[in-house]
This record gives sequence, C-alpha cells and structure tokens, in this order.
Amino acid sequence: MLLHLDLSENRLTTVDGAFAGLRQLSRLDLRNNRLTEITQFTFRDQLNLRYLLLSDVPRDSDQVNQYR
Repeated sequence: MLLHLDLSENRLTTVDGAFAGLRQLSRLDLRNNRLTEITQFTFRDQLNLRYLLLSDVPRDSDQVNQYR
C-alpha cells in the first residue's frame, strides 16, 4: 500500500489520471514540476490525500489556475 509519493523535480507536464487506484495515498509531492493542467479529475480517487505539495509549479497557466 503506497501512502507517500514523491514526484518532485521530474519535469512532469501532466499527471491527469496518473494516480487512479492509489486510494490510500495520503501525501503527494509534486513540487518543482512543469504541470500545465490540473483538472477536477486529477485527484478524484485520493480520498485520503492530506498533503499536496505544489510549490514552484507554474501558476500563470489558466488551466492550473482553474483548479485552485
């Protein structure tokens, strides 16, 4: 069972659908990536997610801003 996942500093541009099935995930680190889109479906299965780290992710994209 995966509880913590660190994907920081990987130059990821998308993660939509990447966490499907990871229902026990409680901490997700996506800092310092190049995400261009976060949708309402990105974290839909993460009911136990307590910590989502998104610092240094571009915030000037309209698509990223729409999820905030």
